[in-house]
Amino acid sequence: MQEETKEVTSEYAFGALRGLIGAIPYAGTAINEMLFDARSRLKQNRINNFIEQLGAYIQNFSESEIDIEHIKSEEFGDFFEALLKKVATTSNKDKVNRYKELLGSQIVSPLALDFSNTFLEVIEKISENQILILKKLHDLGTTYSDHKIEVYERKQILKRYKENYQFQANSYVESSSEYEYDTKVKELENEIQKSEQLGAKFSYIFQPKTYRIEWAEFLFLLQDLASKSLIVDTSFRINDEPFSIVEITNFGIGFIDFIEHN
Repeated sequence: MQEETKEVTSEYAFGALRGLIGAIPYAGTAINEMLFDARSRLKQNRINNFIEQLGAYIQNFSESEIDIEHIKSEEFGDFFEALLKKVATTSNKDKVNRYKELLGSQIVSPLALDFSNTFLEVIEKISENQILILKKLHDLGTTYSDHKIEVYERKQILKRYKENYQFQANSYVESSSEYEYDTKVKELENEIQKSEQLGAKFSYIFQPKTYRIEWAEFLFLLQDLASKSLIVDTSFRINDEPFSIVEITNFGIGFIDFIEHN
């Protein structure tokens, strides 16, 4: 009885809303059509198309690869429902394709769904370029930042060595011979150059042109990823410009592992 009362109340509220919108001069009928008729059809069509694509995708696997018990679980049901809601509200084909592959992977070789809803929110809110950045950072690990920090530290050592040698020379304090000084400087400079060359192989990851965007947009994408705890800015470790060096976080690693599990 209580459920029936709720249903009647809901229907009454729905009808009242349509009536209020319909009373808007000139545009009311069009808005009602867009909100309650056209939008409903659009969302249903998106879900239908998604299910068709999913069916075609699953055909790539054999029956023995399908985890039926997992599909029957409440956990998977919640995940499936949450994912369909995302599908119904997006026209982005890249995101729909990612949802398809993600759901397919959970049908065939499922992972634990502890953070599934959180990861679905992330997919909805970040762009394909941001996912590409995360993938590259995931593969890179700390290699690039390690080289940058090594270069910075060696440059600091070289700077202090030169300053100390100059101070001793100006103070008439006994110091290394000019030959020893030149040898040490050359050694440090060679080490710096070697580290810079190793790090340069990965610098493309931090170049906007890699993603075919301008610097301002690239910086915004990095800041947005950092605000979502997917990356962390580590440029302060070498007194460099913000976001000149970033590293993927454990949460970011988990996210990429999750979406690439297919």
